[in-house]
Amino acid sequence: MKLNAHAENAKTLSDILGIDESDASALLDTSIAITFDRRDEKAAQFARHAELMLSRTIRSVRADGTGSDGSVAVELVIGSAVPCFSSPRIYAWGKKETVVVSAAPMSAGCFDIHPVGLLLGACYAVGAVLKKALKLPYPSADTLEINLAELVGDDLAELYEPAIFDEAHLAGAGAIGNGFLYGLSQFQVLGKLHVCDDDSVSDGNLQRCVFFTQADVDLPKADRLCLAAREHLPGVQMIPFKRRLQDLPNRKDAWLKRLIVGVDSPRARRKLQTEIPGAVFDASTTGAREVVFHFHRQPTAQACMSCVYHESPEEHAREKHIAEAIGVSLDEVRSERISDVTAALICKRYPQLNPASIAGTAYETLFKQLCGSEQLKTSEGRQVLAPFAFVSVLGGVYLAIEFIRRLHSSRADLFNEWRISPWTNPVIRRRRKLERNPNCEFCGEPALANLAAEIWLDKNLK
Repeated sequence: MKLNAHAENAKTLSDILGIDESDASALLDTSIAITFDRRDEKAAQFARHAELMLSRTIRSVRADGTGSDGSVAVELVIGSAVPCFSSPRIYAWGKKETVVVSAAPMSAGCFDIHPVGLLLGACYAVGAVLKKALKLPYPSADTLEINLAELVGDDLAELYEPAIFDEAHLAGAGAIGNGFLYGLSQFQVLGKLHVCDDDSVSDGNLQRCVFFTQADVDLPKADRLCLAAREHLPGVQMIPFKRRLQDLPNRKDAWLKRLIVGVDSPRARRKLQTEIPGAVFDASTTGAREVVFHFHRQPTAQACMSCVYHESPEEHAREKHIAEAIGVSLDEVRSERISDVTAALICKRYPQLNPASIAGTAYETLFKQLCGSEQLKTSEGRQVLAPFAFVSVLGGVYLAIEFIRRLHSSRADLFNEWRISPWTNPVIRRRRKLERNPNCEFCGEPALANLAAEIWLDKNLK
């Protein structure tokens, strides 16, 4: 893990524990061991998933499957493997369509589960390892049981079937977009996916975007994500666009059949809703504490994406803070992208910046960069810190599961909003059928709601 990525993780840990960043950095400068039986292919795959996510967070991960000299902070023992270290341990083993994660050893069973269940279980195992290694304060159960049959119910058999879609669009090639394609790669899937993002990879992306490496820094996110993911998704034709989805050419009625959303801000999500997508698959993170999901299919009488991400005092306060910190008006921040004129003004305040390099950049992106390099000339407000890698992967994997599930199913009784903690068992009863917000700027306008119904009424969105 590169230094800038390590610094981003240190900022997040500092905020969680309320300690200095130097102390947080020292906590991350530790070692985790992953012990597994090399002859067990599913245990080995589980270990590869866990290693990928842990290596984006912790300085050193020993994943050779066996013991070696030295000490480790925590040992992750997978399947029937015998522990090799005297350190605290987290155990992970399988049951029928279930992954169990526990701090206590039990009679280990084999991993009899869909490949996406292995990845999902690995996410929760990584969370348990980090909680123990870093002494994180989040409440969690002694034992986590990730039961795929409970998560998708009668649709479980459909996960094993090939899934085919004609066309879909991914808005955002960042952490959630990476996690979504990682999750999607666990299925047999065929289709055409347009990947839209007008930003480039930065050092600060590497700690949670699992497909990006140091070689991708300063290159277009959409291009690099498509290139990296193609070998994992041979049946998906991926077409990158270095622009926002709403700036794509040749848009017309019914052009946006399926929209997968991984953009940063609530305002950006509301703008995407005005493109009148037929089906929406959305995930977002609130730091390391929670992942929020939203799904809907038009025509719908329930909540749209703008209902879920409606304007709030917290959003207004954050936008005001960004405007004050960067030195622009609130209206400029709400326009989302830096114009040539405002780029010149910003560079008068921050002469170390280059107008040509920041023009077209999202204000949110510039704000995070300035926070990361500690160049902001105001200390008011707090930065929204990036979650650890496994949290973003967890959001992307659940998004992929629901994408596949809803490709197969035309059921109208599925939930449209769900909030989970990455540290505890997923709570099925928290799934909701969220009703429309009467003040929603999209479906609160009858003309827009009626147009959406008219466009998609007879279209097959399965």
